[in-house]
Amino acid sequence: MNIYKYLLLICVLHFHFVWAVEKYQVCSITINSSDEIELFKQYLGKQDFEFVELVPPAKTMPNNTHWFLDACQRGYRCDVVVISGHFGGLFFGKKHNYILPVDMMERESCSHSCKGILHHAKEVFLFGCNTLADKQKDHRTPEQYARILIDDYHMVTDMAQMVAAAKYLPFSLSFEEQMRIVFSNPNTSIYGFNSLSPVGSKIRQTLSNYLHGIQLHYGSYRSYLDKKRPEGLNPILHRTIGGSIKEVNGLKPGSEIFNIAQKICPLYSNHLSNAEGMRKIEQLLDEGDGLAAYTAIKRFIATRSPFNGESLNIFNRISDNVEFEDMFASIYESINSLLPYIKVQFLKFLYDFNWVEEMVYNREMRRYTLNMAQKSNSEAYDFISALAYDEKISFQHLGFTSEDFSKSFYHNIWSALILEALNVQDYRVHRHLMNLCLSQVTQDPVICYQVMKSLGHLNVSDALVVDRMVEFLKSKPPHYGLIWYAIYGLSYAHIKDVEIHRTIAKHIYYPPEKQNDKTRWVQLQAVRSLAFLKVQDQKIGEWLAYTLHTSMDEEIVLETLKALYQMKHPPFQKIRKAIQERKLRQSDNKVIRHYAHCFYGAC
Repeated sequence: MNIYKYLLLICVLHFHFVWAVEKYQVCSITINSSDEIELFKQYLGKQDFEFVELVPPAKTMPNNTHWFLDACQRGYRCDVVVISGHFGGLFFGKKHNYILPVDMMERESCSHSCKGILHHAKEVFLFGCNTLADKQKDHRTPEQYARILIDDYHMVTDMAQMVAAAKYLPFSLSFEEQMRIVFSNPNTSIYGFNSLSPVGSKIRQTLSNYLHGIQLHYGSYRSYLDKKRPEGLNPILHRTIGGSIKEVNGLKPGSEIFNIAQKICPLYSNHLSNAEGMRKIEQLLDEGDGLAAYTAIKRFIATRSPFNGESLNIFNRISDNVEFEDMFASIYESINSLLPYIKVQFLKFLYDFNWVEEMVYNREMRRYTLNMAQKSNSEAYDFISALAYDEKISFQHLGFTSEDFSKSFYHNIWSALILEALNVQDYRVHRHLMNLCLSQVTQDPVICYQVMKSLGHLNVSDALVVDRMVEFLKSKPPHYGLIWYAIYGLSYAHIKDVEIHRTIAKHIYYPPEKQNDKTRWVQLQAVRSLAFLKVQDQKIGEWLAYTLHTSMDEEIVLETLKALYQMKHPPFQKIRKAIQERKLRQSDNKVIRHYAHCFYGAC
């Protein structure tokens, strides 16, 4: 090759390589409105910017956060981050089933597992109300703000109250402080709102003015980013967007929030020993940062206790410190009872540190729980289930009985869900639930469905209730919805009666003329329940073998094999005959092949 052509090719390739590398990457997290990122695309252009949307296009599951953790592992290096969503301690939106909790972002930032998204950016735009709110009071009380989040934004009760507490009450970090820990690079400019943010046409107009202003002043957004320095305010931003817009930077070494973050972040590490963690907590409390670190301390205690050895010694030292006890106890007393979730959450925190007696803890827990439960609505269920599943609060030792619930309590589906979450074991309560089912079975069978599901989870054993559930299995004409849920409830209650097992087993096969989507649904549940119950009855084993021989449904065949496999003495001869005649060891379904081989000793 001619030397000049060779040098020219090198120059061209070098120019192309430099141009590609120097492209800025704009990462968007669009959980609600796409107006903001569309304006960025319009004004920034694709020549100098690469646009990456981190939120997947398809809905995967309600309140899914895995998408963000996945995005952290994809090697993005975001120069600009644009987040759009309603905000209240987490980003959420009406158009998506995705959420992005700030607590989770904080943990990922602290663990340095998401550097490309959280630690690399020159600019971060947080489009949502209160994204950079401090603890300053405004025209709303914490209780009013929580009610707005519940009524206007359909946020669940526990989350709404936690958000209100984070914004207004004198413990935990403010949203501004959390965001600065999340985007901790001191060279990152973070833009958000201290109160309400513009929405709809207003944000389109103001953001358009901002982006146009950048172009006029710098020639292009690329030129602006090339010259950008983190010091000082962005005058064009404040002049064009105005309102409650706020600008802060990441964590400057030596600053107060930087020092707090240095002590809080290790508490999120899985590599920190219990003793090291307790020393960090004691340090935070000794240095007056205990209230700010409340959320991190609470999480560490909940996930690491019980303690022993050195960690127990430090825990006892903290527990015996009267000043620490008085500080947190005074906060508990100051929390308005109109925020019962926060009140109970803080009560549990005091109890975990032995700062409240067990008798007082149980009495107050019963009071707040019953006051909410008597509402028998979705808000009450959200409250109680969050305490049970998120706070890991056990209600069984509180001894709820039928005397705690008036007859008027049993009137809708929430009654069953609430009693299930409270794990009420009183047989009289179980009878009240069945009476609710029977009273609504024709008007609203869905209530009956939930009642039987809840009774199963409550391990119902009362003969009157169990007999009524069995009657549903024999309904004529068959009500397949009631049959399915009765089977579910009886199996989850671990009913051991062989006759009941046989009644369930009668639904594992329907003749061809009766097979449809409803009967298939029931068949599948019946087979799965027999496997779940680990039935050993020989007669049922023969019925299962017949189903294995006759069913044309691949999923039912697979579940039947599983049910037969868990029997100690299944009818081997009939099973092997069915396997051989149907050539199940050569099935296209590898799981069916696996179980079929098991009956020949090749599992």
